[in-house]
Amino acid sequence: MATPEQKKSFISLCASIIRENYSGDPLSLASFIDKITLIEELSDESLTITFIAFLKSKLEGKARESIPTQIISVSQIKEALSNKIKPDNSKVVAGKIAALKVHNNYSDFSKQVEELADALERTLIIEGMTQAKAHEMAVEQTINVCRLNSRSDMEKSILASSTFSDSKDVVAKMIVEHDNIVKERQVLAFRLRSIRTTNFRGAFRGSNNYRYHNNNFRFNGNSNRHSANTSNRNNNQNRNNSFSNRRNTYNNSNNSQASSRRNNNHTRLNTRNAANVRTSNAEAPQARTLGELDLNN
Repeated sequence: MATPEQKKSFISLCASIIRENYSGDPLSLASFIDKITLIEELSDESLTITFIAFLKSKLEGKARESIPTQIISVSQIKEALSNKIKPDNSKVVAGKIAALKVHNNYSDFSKQVEELADALERTLIIEGMTQAKAHEMAVEQTINVCRLNSRSDMEKSILASSTFSDSKDVVAKMIVEHDNIVKERQVLAFRLRSIRTTNFRGAFRGSNNYRYHNNNFRFNGNSNRHSANTSNRNNNQNRNNSFSNRRNTYNNSNNSQASSRRNNNHTRLNTRNAANVRTSNAEAPQARTLGELDLNN
């Protein structure tokens, strides 16, 4: 039976080797089991119960749920963890890589891509693939997910046409090209803003010219209306003059006809008077002759 001092010393040793809790990450399982094996070599049977209690305190989440309720040996813990916690197969890891999205934070995205790319490479090796081929497929999956999260066709074409030796290089190239495109768009936007400002000033001057021409148009309109009024007055005066002329012509015609009738009447009267005179003259000698005859008789 170990003394309390031996237990305290042993727990301090275990804490220096296993510093963090294990939550059931398949990628960290092998490292956690290796640490347990190392502590087993430094302990004896009298510290087994203390060692089991320490390991339980370091397990959490899925790892804590994987071990049985009744544990009598450290080997039982290692066996339970190895059976329950296994890395995902290559298809699952590749699906996780394809599902990654950039949420305005490239640092988190790059970290997740790198971790999953390494996990995919290890899984492929566990499944029997050579290390070189597993590394190549991990880089290819990283290129695909970076192209899917690229926001421009230029980024996609650069990533597709470039050759990369590691997944980290792919993510770094994506971030650099994205920053370059953002800077180019900012420069273009600044130039367009300058052009629009210049055009706006020109349009403002044009509006002043328009108001000036509009005022001239109004002035010309007033002149045209004045000319139209003058023309209307002249036309009315001409129509009045024409009416007066027609009236004068009508009056003159009536006067001429009346004068002509008077002249004709006067002529006919003179003619009658002349006839009467001739008649009187013709009858007068006879009367004198008859008078003379009567006197002679």
